[in-house]
Amino acid sequence: MSGRSVQQLFDEGEFRKAAEHLNSQKFLTIPERVMRAVLEYRLGNPRIAAQQAEALLAGPLDKLDRIRTLAVVGWCQGLLSSPERSIQSLNKVIAMASETDASLEAELRAWFAQDVLSWIGIEPAFSELPRLRQSALRSGNQQALASYHITQGRIAALLGSFELADNELLRASNLLAAKPHAYTSWLLKHVRVGISSMEGHLTEAREVAEETVQLAQQYGATRVAYAQGNLAHILCAAGHFAQARRSLEQSLSNLPSSSRARFAALNTGIQIGLATGDLEFTARMVEDGLATIARVGSEWWYYRLWFELNRVRWLLHQGDDVQASEIADAVMAPVARLADKELHDRFILIRAEALARRGESLVASRLIATASSTNQRPSVPYLIELLRVAAVLTSSTDRREASRHLGSALRLASSSGQLGLKPELERTATALGMDVPNDTNAPSDALTILARLRVILAIGRHPVLLGKELLDLIRNTAVLKSARLIEERDGRRVTIDSLTGWDPGLDVGAAAEVKIFLGNRSDVTHWLITEPLPLVREQIVWNALERIADAARHPSEQHSHRNTSSFIQTGFAGVTVESGMIVSAEQTTELLHTARKLAPSNITVLITGETGTGKELYARVLHDASPRSSKPFIPFNCSAVSREMLDAQLFGYRKGAFTGATDAFPGVIRAAAGGTLFLDEIGEIALDVQPKLLRFLESGEIHPLGEPRPTHVDVRVVAATNADLETLVDAGKFREDLFYRLNVVRLQVPPLRERREEIPALAQHYLDKCSREFHKTGLRISDETMEYLILYNWAGNVRQLANEVRRMVALAESGAVLMPEHLSQPIASSRRTIPTTGRYLAPTEFVVRVDQPMSAALEHVERSMIRYALRLSGGRLEDAARRLGLSRKGLYLKRQRFGLSEAEGETRPVADVAESAPAAQQPPADRP
Repeated sequence: MSGRSVQQLFDEGEFRKAAEHLNSQKFLTIPERVMRAVLEYRLGNPRIAAQQAEALLAGPLDKLDRIRTLAVVGWCQGLLSSPERSIQSLNKVIAMASETDASLEAELRAWFAQDVLSWIGIEPAFSELPRLRQSALRSGNQQALASYHITQGRIAALLGSFELADNELLRASNLLAAKPHAYTSWLLKHVRVGISSMEGHLTEAREVAEETVQLAQQYGATRVAYAQGNLAHILCAAGHFAQARRSLEQSLSNLPSSSRARFAALNTGIQIGLATGDLEFTARMVEDGLATIARVGSEWWYYRLWFELNRVRWLLHQGDDVQASEIADAVMAPVARLADKELHDRFILIRAEALARRGESLVASRLIATASSTNQRPSVPYLIELLRVAAVLTSSTDRREASRHLGSALRLASSSGQLGLKPELERTATALGMDVPNDTNAPSDALTILARLRVILAIGRHPVLLGKELLDLIRNTAVLKSARLIEERDGRRVTIDSLTGWDPGLDVGAAAEVKIFLGNRSDVTHWLITEPLPLVREQIVWNALERIADAARHPSEQHSHRNTSSFIQTGFAGVTVESGMIVSAEQTTELLHTARKLAPSNITVLITGETGTGKELYARVLHDASPRSSKPFIPFNCSAVSREMLDAQLFGYRKGAFTGATDAFPGVIRAAAGGTLFLDEIGEIALDVQPKLLRFLESGEIHPLGEPRPTHVDVRVVAATNADLETLVDAGKFREDLFYRLNVVRLQVPPLRERREEIPALAQHYLDKCSREFHKTGLRISDETMEYLILYNWAGNVRQLANEVRRMVALAESGAVLMPEHLSQPIASSRRTIPTTGRYLAPTEFVVRVDQPMSAALEHVERSMIRYALRLSGGRLEDAARRLGLSRKGLYLKRQRFGLSEAEGETRPVADVAESAPAAQQPPADRP
């Protein structure tokens, strides 16, 4: 146990260790029994978990334990009976948690969103994301927020937005590096395997998959089965069928016969059987799937839809085109509702192939045209399948075009490492009566070039594939005589492929050359290069290739299913603005409602809360909503004047009342006549003044110094303090009778950390306000920076947040995107980590956003370089100026402009920039 309690193990995601600890105990408390049921479910034992939960519900449970137990019942119901009923049950449980514990609500929503995506599909999971994010941010639950980013990344990848998916996983990595959680870290790697496989990066996917198999050992046989199933799928895609089959059989042996997760493994099994020609094995996989449907019910869910796709493939292979078409037609409605774009389009392809075999080529061609026109960024496996089906459709009318399609598919399969698809391509060629085509030296006719361009524009996220396709296009056109594809890593450049003149693997130096940037992945950059181009004709061709490569890397973001920019949810709904106050949290909304109800009366109100929470704003609401709103609102800070002068400041004095009283002074109470007097820091009022204040509160009369008789004043008093007045009363520092006279109605303002959902609106409010004050335009707060602000534990509350935004605006250039590196050191260091899946930046590297004006980017570069130079020189200005190539005066002026001190290099190391900003944002990288 290493001194860690079972609760610590659970909170850190060490589920197996926590379960072993509980099972070693002879007697368990009720909360421990509840935790054991949760752990049994998380370790893949839903039947045991359900039995334990039902037993617990038969006895007495407190509210939190009951919520957790009911959640276990709901989760188990999703695996053992009906996902639809499970979702209904879990929604009720989450509603109960939202009324009880915000962090528990966020935790339940995190698990819920993952399960909905796995059980049902994209649509219901997508609808859960805004609620999950709001709940995680409101409670400050970083593990739930990491889970949100992982789930959002999965959905983005399923919709074909791999760049967004990569960015979301990097955010999750950043959160988990700051606050580790073993299970969520495993889940992140598990999802990373799937996304890398979908993108066609099989080597990377296999490495991570093998790691997840080892890590899954601590989460039970079911999680091991998931990881082994993923590994089997990747091995099959890479053409390692024997290894894939062994991993698959291990996966199936660890999955219960009634588990819906079997379908993911059975899908891989059908693919292995079809690829190897083992029809008996394929039939066994199909029969297993049909038997599983009989056991778990015939409801549609995500992985069953994939099973139906592979079942249709099996039927087509058997020659049963009619049944294949019937099944494909029957599932299109649930596919459109529950599944991702790729699965939907794969069903279109398989329907088109079935129609073509029945002689309905025209209808089939229209189906393919629809699928290909709406899928702007297909995965490599889908693109290969599209080319194969296109060959089937065109074989009866144009065998040369069919051969061209098959040749492109084979070349793409070989280049991408998708060797598991080659047997199907070869079988298709044989079925069409063609030799296995090879169009490396195909003629440069217009149709060939257009077909190549279609493939090139679809693989822009794959630098190596993009380079190889461009090389083949050059080879076909025969305009350029020399070109090569190179990779650059740690300053060493190696040839991967070439047109002529270079050997693969040769280390080459940077000579005079012309380059086309193809993309980054991790720490590797890929280029297409050639020798200097002397002829205008060659220069025009090279320029066209460069534009094609750029278009491939940055396609237009068109998504018929939904606009993925709607994934970015930085704010919260239901924001109210009143008297300069921004309210959206449940506590502050209720507080505002109470203040409005109290406003018409003259009742004394005491407002309490930490410093900087905005107590004066609530006092202004009381005034503005009252009949006194046209009269003065006078705020007075009782700690702002000396105790000796407090009496005179409050009650006033007559001319000559004491030495130095050359003029009469009415005092703040009479100045507020007819209106509202706000006495802030009331706990600081001196004991000798307290009786006079009590007299005024009870009778409305004051007796100014030097006046012969008291004066009646009509003033409504609102007091505020951040001190504990009850403690001051007990200590004899505050009169008990005055306390009770002030404390008629109390408004307790919650600290900012308890109403985090207001931070986005507050930050935007102060950003707008300070931008106007400093005459800055176009400033934006990035999503990453907003998460830092939301999760920070604001000791100074709203006042501290306002000052932080004010500081960032003052130092920023107009149009800048405010990134985590622009935050002050305490806030930036609260989550200062390097994403575990990103490339580690060297101490001399930093990240610059390109979606901002050049002046803002240059200001960021200059500030970072000055910090670095100051740090290396220990704050010695002459040394720092010499390193920067500036004069001492030039450095001084720049420091003044950016608000930097000599000690800046010590208080904020230059590496902070690398640590607080994900390496994946470094342009023009194509991120993993």
